[in-house]
Amino acid sequence: MDLIANAKLFIAQYHFLYKRGKVRYNLNQKTETFLREINMTAKAMSAYIYENLKPELYYQGPSKHHKLIDFQVMVFELPYENKKLYVKLAIGEEPISNNETDGIVIYMSFHPEEAEMNLPLQEGDNK
Repeated sequence: MDLIANAKLFIAQYHFLYKRGKVRYNLNQKTETFLREINMTAKAMSAYIYENLKPELYYQGPSKHHKLIDFQVMVFELPYENKKLYVKLAIGEEPISNNETDGIVIYMSFHPEEAEMNLPLQEGDNK
């Protein structure tokens, strides 16, 4: 599957899970600090990502989660005010009973990018 198809599929899965309330926050220290600085709750962050995530903001992935075997991670660059944010999301299945799983999205990172991110799906002046 090509990059644009991967990004679109990941975003579609994300939207589906978000609408069902299947979210969990596993935010790193940089993200928690940034959210405090901008006075934003995790729930507001979640809504902002939902409203603004687009395939052309894709940066990298999918890649395997470093701990959760059945999860895929994707990274995006989202504009926020005068900043470019590094946004990392993981999507996968988690057990809900002995023989059942359910999809969930995990928010991992939402903070200003530390180095310029080259967005492979943006063209020309949109980069």
